[in-house]
Amino acid sequence: VGDGGHRSVLARVSIVDAHGDTIMDTFVAPQEKVTDYRTRVSGVRPQDLKGAAGFEEVQNLVSIATKNKVLIGHSLQHDLKALMLTHEKKLVRDTAKYRPYQNAAKKPRKLRDLAAELLGMQIQSGEHSSVEDARATLLLYKLASTAWEKELSAKAAKLEGRRDKRAKKQPRD
Repeated sequence: VGDGGHRSVLARVSIVDAHGDTIMDTFVAPQEKVTDYRTRVSGVRPQDLKGAAGFEEVQNLVSIATKNKVLIGHSLQHDLKALMLTHEKKLVRDTAKYRPYQNAAKKPRKLRDLAAELLGMQIQSGEHSSVEDARATLLLYKLASTAWEKELSAKAAKLEGRRDKRAKKQPRD
């Protein structure tokens, strides 16, 4: 959108539940003139946005649907930024930031590559489907969930131990 089409905006939101069933898949009406739909990458066409829900409505629905829930995704910071939302860090599972899913340089790998290598799934080979991406990300999380959650529990326990040590060092009146 915008002058020259250099900015991206939210056009579609897809959420699946723990079983991979779609609980939300909605297009979002743009608040500015769209200069390039990038359909090959986005999967969004002009007709998809006709009569689409407004940004604030979708933002509110997503906020309600994800409140106090574990949020699983790939490079979630981009999605949350586009929605102008935040999510409690301890409830975020981002496959782009999960170390075993990163490359040797500790950089995120493409979701398409992770899905192909670890799940044997071909995604994003044609037009982009955010529902397909959500399901692939969920499966990647499930594949590593035991080790992932164990790692998070160990980190939380380590932090708690540090807090306890600091509390014991505090002088008492």
